[in-house]
Amino acid sequence: MSLVVKRVTWVGLLLTRLSRLETILLAYDHDELLQDILEKAVMRQRRFHNTPPFPCLQKIQISSLTACKPVATDFVLPFFYFPAVREVLAYNIQERPLDQSQRSLDQLTLGSPTCQVTSAGVMMGAFDPTGMAKWVQMCPKLEHFHAVLDYSPDLHDGNCNTNAFRQALLRVKETLKSLRLGFVRTASNGFDYQSPSIVQCDLYGLLGSLQEFRVLQQLSIPHASLVGLKINNSGSFTGQLPCSLEVLEITGVVVEGFFTFIVSGLAELVKYRDYFVPQLRLLVLKPSLMVRSLPDTAFLRLVCEAAGVMLEIQDLDF
Repeated sequence: MSLVVKRVTWVGLLLTRLSRLETILLAYDHDELLQDILEKAVMRQRRFHNTPPFPCLQKIQISSLTACKPVATDFVLPFFYFPAVREVLAYNIQERPLDQSQRSLDQLTLGSPTCQVTSAGVMMGAFDPTGMAKWVQMCPKLEHFHAVLDYSPDLHDGNCNTNAFRQALLRVKETLKSLRLGFVRTASNGFDYQSPSIVQCDLYGLLGSLQEFRVLQQLSIPHASLVGLKINNSGSFTGQLPCSLEVLEITGVVVEGFFTFIVSGLAELVKYRDYFVPQLRLLVLKPSLMVRSLPDTAFLRLVCEAAGVMLEIQDLDF
């Protein structure tokens, strides 16, 4: 016990001296130790009680040292309370309760300044709507939220509270400018990028209509998610997108089953863009890794050219 206390003391003493630190790139496995220090910093407890902690810290990037021990979503929360932080990015995360002996994170709201984070993102972790909702709820000024994660069977089975995530997103509907959601796996047990069964209507429950996001300019969602919007809205997704949209990126595009739907739907969207999305200037299609080419795009390209909208077909980048 004394050894742990000494480690906390020395690490805390070191961190208090980093008053000009602007960026943290943290790869760590022992999150319980650092969690205690971060919470003390937020609560302005000893070692952090004389001056505001990390007054210049603007960017946080967190990952675990080993894939077998992911970063807990709650471990990242204290960083949202430091007043200068604007960007938080985490790799390999998972919803995992921290030691219950730790101070409740709910208490951190007491006396804490308003969160200034405008950009938050997660890459390569287990999808958890509850944990993601906590992050979004912390950021009333959030402008950019990107999450590209492993697909969770719980999401497909309806065991996740996806509504909590949607409600959290709606809290930033007046500030959110870019939203990127994607999965590196499908609903199958392996890395089957080609399967059209990817998370179909489940992501509709996660996102729902996006019309309420009045300043959203860039949207990146999986192919099947766009199909979900179509299925759940009388056969069309055109009226479910925000009129402020400038860039629509569709990832994991497959050629089986749903590709005809998406081509016709996008053609309709572009053709009537003055009514639905008057700011639209770019469509990006990113095929699944197993797809060598996308058929029937010539017609879509002609429609885009006639409307002054660029169409790009790019490689999947995650």
